[in-house]
Amino acid sequence: MGGEIRPEIQSRAFAHWPAGSGDVDDMRACLELEHTTWKMNEGSAGYSSSDPNVAAAVRLMGYDLTVDDAYFHDTAAGSTTVGVRVSNNGVAPFYYPWTVSLGLKDSAGNVVKSWDTPWDLREVMPEKIRAFPDWGVGSDPTYLAYGHARYFDADIDLTGVTAGGYRLVMKAKNPLEDISSDAKKLRFANTGQNADGWLDLGAMTVGSGGGADPAGYEAEAGGNTLTGTAVVAGCAGCSGGAKVGYLGNGATLTFPRVDGGDGGTRQVTVHYATAVARSATVQVNGGTPRTVDFAPTADWTTPGSVTLSLALDSGTGNSVTLGNDSGWAPDIDRITVT
Repeated sequence: MGGEIRPEIQSRAFAHWPAGSGDVDDMRACLELEHTTWKMNEGSAGYSSSDPNVAAAVRLMGYDLTVDDAYFHDTAAGSTTVGVRVSNNGVAPFYYPWTVSLGLKDSAGNVVKSWDTPWDLREVMPEKIRAFPDWGVGSDPTYLAYGHARYFDADIDLTGVTAGGYRLVMKAKNPLEDISSDAKKLRFANTGQNADGWLDLGAMTVGSGGGADPAGYEAEAGGNTLTGTAVVAGCAGCSGGAKVGYLGNGATLTFPRVDGGDGGTRQVTVHYATAVARSATVQVNGGTPRTVDFAPTADWTTPGSVTLSLALDSGTGNSVTLGNDSGWAPDIDRITVT
């Protein structure tokens, strides 16, 4: 949906954004009521690239797709299910049936395998729309609930993928990419969006399928709980290329779905990085915290490990929480359970 801005006002269409002035209409109302994706404006060549009014108008146009959450196993082999929930905070839907794919990137950022899905982004409607004909009401228009976050899932076959750590990624491919490398990429409104069009969903460890590898749980996985100052950060030497830092002083990291097998004492290895000696508490299923000392590693991106004997319940309902109430804890790469 689009149209041409009247030629006589093109050079000043957004000078009084959003309400307009004189013969320039309320441009915000125009975009919201038309569900505008684009505007033809030959006068746009005269706009300053730093004009905040133009930037605000462009950001309002079209779709605004965000992957609110991703659902997948941190460690998988064979066939596994990946799900995502997508919301649209824009004024318009996405109008084209572009193919949505899932992929795995290795530590060098190469896509080693990809899978096309039947997901249709046209189904993700704007979550709210401006009431019609809500025109000339100033800064207090009425908005109506309309669309909702859309959940998609697909099964992917990991057969043939070399065991190891990867980044699970997602992409809606512009068909023009098959014609020109200059084709624009669809970008989701997530901080994990990469310039190559692939959106980072999180770390996935691919097992060999033989059952001999320990179960691994990445610190940066989407299902984990971070509190306080805890934050995901890049880490070149870490599994999956990321870690969780700024733990301690009340900030915690919780792994919520740790598999205890048949239950009992299991060996849990904490993979961490710290350039100085630090300590952390390790708490299982809300029980009594245990203080553990972590020796310095070579630097903040070279992991070391400490193995603990922890009592886990049977099944996958165990939680393991790391933190430090009175000081900083080491950065956490992942944990493995044997």
